[in-house]
Amino acid sequence: MTGAAAGMGAATARAFAAGGASVVLTDIDKDAVERTAQELSERGGQVLPLACDVSDERQVAAAVDRTVDESSA
Repeated sequence: MTGAAAGMGAATARAFAAGGASVVLTDIDKDAVERTAQELSERGGQVLPLACDVSDERQVAAAVDRTVDESSA
């Protein structure tokens, strides 16, 4: 989920987490995405917060790699 630190991105992440989905939250604002992840974790969600600028292809690739690594662990 991109832009997951606030607004529609955070609302969508909350809805998925409330439905039992594990969610990966990405946002350019590291502190804000970690706060949103903490909120969801406190509600019982399984969350991976990642700082990522989606306009940077390398950062997106790294976020995908991290997600795959975490899901395989």
